[in-house]
Amino acid sequence: MWSLGLAVHVVLLMSVKDLYPEERTTRGDEAKCGWEGVDPPADRLVLALVDGLGADVLYRALAAAPNDTFLKEVIEDRGSWGVAIGRPPSSCLDGTMAVTTGVSFPKPVLGLHPEPRATVDSFFDSTSRTYYVGHPRVSAYFPNAKNWVNITYPEEMAKTSWETNCTELDDWVFDRAEELLEKGPGAGMTKVAFFLHLRGFDIAGHVENSKSVRAALVLMNLDRRLELLETKIRATFGDDRTAFLLTSDHGLLDVDREGRHGGSTAQEVETPVVTWGRGVARPPAPCPRRAAAPPRWPLATQSRGTLAQRDLAPLLASLLGLPVPAYSRGALPEAFLNVTDFQQSTALSCNAFQMSELCAALRRDLGSRGVFSLQDTCAPFSEKEANLLRSTILSSMKVGDWMKSAESSREMIALAGRCVRYWTNYYRYLAIPLLVLVSAGWGILTLTTILRQPKEREEQSEVTEQQETKAEVESSSIVRLRLTVKRTPCHIVVVDVFFGLLFSVAIFLVAFEGLPIRFYGYTLAAIAVWWLLVRTFCSLVFAMKFTGWERCSHYGWSVPVYGLLSQLIMLPMSDRLGLTVGLVLLLIYFLLADLRSEATGRTAHWIFSSLPLIILPFYSTLHSSFDSYLYLTGGLTWLTFSAYYVLKSRTNVLDLIVNLLALILLIGSITVGYLVHSGLGVNRVVTTIISWNILIMAIMVPWILGSEVTETRLFQTVMCLCAAFQLLCVRHESLALLAIVVHLTYWMLLEVRGPEEALKSAVGPLPEVGQELKRHDVRRALLYFAYLVFSYYAVGLVESPSGFDSRWASLFSETPTPIMVFVLIKAAIALLIVTIFFVVFLRLTGVSREAFLFLSLFFCNLLGFERLIALSLTRSDSPRLEAALCHHILAQLLSLFVLLLYPIAVVVTGSSLVQKCQRIQEPISTDIPLSYLNSDE
Repeated sequence: MWSLGLAVHVVLLMSVKDLYPEERTTRGDEAKCGWEGVDPPADRLVLALVDGLGADVLYRALAAAPNDTFLKEVIEDRGSWGVAIGRPPSSCLDGTMAVTTGVSFPKPVLGLHPEPRATVDSFFDSTSRTYYVGHPRVSAYFPNAKNWVNITYPEEMAKTSWETNCTELDDWVFDRAEELLEKGPGAGMTKVAFFLHLRGFDIAGHVENSKSVRAALVLMNLDRRLELLETKIRATFGDDRTAFLLTSDHGLLDVDREGRHGGSTAQEVETPVVTWGRGVARPPAPCPRRAAAPPRWPLATQSRGTLAQRDLAPLLASLLGLPVPAYSRGALPEAFLNVTDFQQSTALSCNAFQMSELCAALRRDLGSRGVFSLQDTCAPFSEKEANLLRSTILSSMKVGDWMKSAESSREMIALAGRCVRYWTNYYRYLAIPLLVLVSAGWGILTLTTILRQPKEREEQSEVTEQQETKAEVESSSIVRLRLTVKRTPCHIVVVDVFFGLLFSVAIFLVAFEGLPIRFYGYTLAAIAVWWLLVRTFCSLVFAMKFTGWERCSHYGWSVPVYGLLSQLIMLPMSDRLGLTVGLVLLLIYFLLADLRSEATGRTAHWIFSSLPLIILPFYSTLHSSFDSYLYLTGGLTWLTFSAYYVLKSRTNVLDLIVNLLALILLIGSITVGYLVHSGLGVNRVVTTIISWNILIMAIMVPWILGSEVTETRLFQTVMCLCAAFQLLCVRHESLALLAIVVHLTYWMLLEVRGPEEALKSAVGPLPEVGQELKRHDVRRALLYFAYLVFSYYAVGLVESPSGFDSRWASLFSETPTPIMVFVLIKAAIALLIVTIFFVVFLRLTGVSREAFLFLSLFFCNLLGFERLIALSLTRSDSPRLEAALCHHILAQLLSLFVLLLYPIAVVVTGSSLVQKCQRIQEPISTDIPLSYLNSDE
């Protein structure tokens, strides 16, 4: 089973290539462009790309700026503006390529994806002349650009600008651009592009902050120089046929002074788009805003557009009358254009034909190569539909029906866009169902192993009972025959034959469909896991025939109940809500189980103390009025019942202090949470306070809940996961993954009462009145507190407004840098400490190592399964995909870490939990009376 688990998690880890689909470098054939002989909307285009400028930063600054500010006057009187959403990870290279080529390539993940950006066409390839002024690194992004005039500043100048006011580089770029106008293209030259890369704001954001005084000075200088440049262009060419577009490659986080980027937050992926000049739509007359301009941008009378960053490439090409880049996945944003019906129809037809050719190329490259054509049949845009729409567009343009041509072009762009997404995610659609089966089956199988763990007391009682029965039989004169079941039950044979046939059919389908080799691993892993699971369950049912229902009901029904509830409950939902519902259901199950044996007062205290710990994380996910009521109601209910229980039922002074301290912390959390919800204190200090409150409350859970209630195995593990889950909900993702192992280590490794009590409370019951508190109880609690605080800082405060730290994402997507290596080393140190505690305390206490490992493995797999479901429900172009993917990778790495500890534990203990659990499936011996065999029955 260990080798199977290792193979399963390796397969899940390597599935990143299909879960994170790459924008393939498939190039469509040259599409026929209708701009030949047609006057373009503009003769010249100025593309000003401001490195690191987020949409929120620019529009906040413009909203607070005087009315005579140039860019504010452009937005309000003579231009269009909006927000372009990029694909994470946000970087200079990805953003620049998305704007100019229409395709955004994700960075390599675990070395699985190449970087083919140098082979991609850009709209610069079709211009009559392109003048680039800026950083030399950006110029290297376009090695195939034709008629490229390159003017770059030296690297030394870029390094020294970090010590200045950061406007030096931008001034240098604008000065060189104005010099080009004096000796550059003549007034009669068309299809000319000026590409200005402005890096001053990016440097200011990295040195201080994107909202610092230095960054504000850069924006003021940018506004002034853009106005001067427009005046210079008008004076040089003597006409009004120049279009301007201001945008950015990515934004910067403002949570600290580092100005990080690379994640999926709105601050990082939302970039501004401001266009004005020839061919650009003017703002509508003042009216109620039509677009969702946030209240923080008080431009309420102006409509704004929202588009993908890759949609800018067709817009740039259409303004100059150029063909859309062959690799582009973008759709023309018509709202930004102010052109004639003929020009609009021409621009849309060029975009439609280019997308159709790209779709056809992807179909040829990725279509089914086998005897079946299910994938081709499911494609949303067939070749027949493409040819029909193409003929409709051409015939409409021939007769001058521009409206019908434009309508058909829009339909073709929409269908081709869906088709491109389909073929880009071709392998993803096939892999996700197989991976879900693998993950769900493996999770249930590990849980089955835990539930079937034999107890030494039960084994000893069975031996004693057998000896007494044997003595009784020998004393009597009844003749019995010992029959041993040696043959394999017939239903086990049926299961083996069925999965054997399924195995053969799967190999046949993968081979004849021409799927990649990795799909053999996906398919065979799913079949192997479910074959072993079904075989195990059938063996348990078979054992019930001989041992009786009462003895095996725990084994027979707990497996599907626990496994299916904990795994399948998350299928219709994603992210934290599904995990929360699963935990609540498990807690309710344990409540119903304890009602049979525990007193009413204890049960009431238990439920009203436990459920708010699950309700608490809702605050970080819902962000609504219902959220506040739920949060406050749950907290006050917990406060009331706990206070009643403490005052009426408890006399222990230490327990009273601990409970009262926990109540004070809860009141503080509710107060701070209310302030955050009311917008009175959203900052890093508030987030840290909430995190520490939840952290300390999690530490006190054993003292509050474990003092009197007799807890079952899974109740303890659920509470372990609750603490880690709370850290996840306050946006400490990296620590939450580690906390799963940490908390399970706490419950399992600090237990000193013997192996038979390994899966019960580590702190143990508090002493009765008149008894002394055991020293080791306090020692263990303090040791755990010190260790948890140390691991908290060892991993680091990884707060991120998006719910995921971009540093962890960069560990799997970028070339290692000193910062990434430092973060990785800190995480490795924390895991090393876990391992040391694992070895030392288990050596001293003799606790079941295998039980701890399988519990850890199950919850690691549970977290990984939840991440896998989130991935399956996340679109491939969603900004959240990067965060979900990195969660999936970290969960699989954590599972592999636990699996690698298992053989060490087996060697140290000389026993295997798997071998012990297999005793249930061994041939069953029983004594049957001879008279029973001779009877008619």
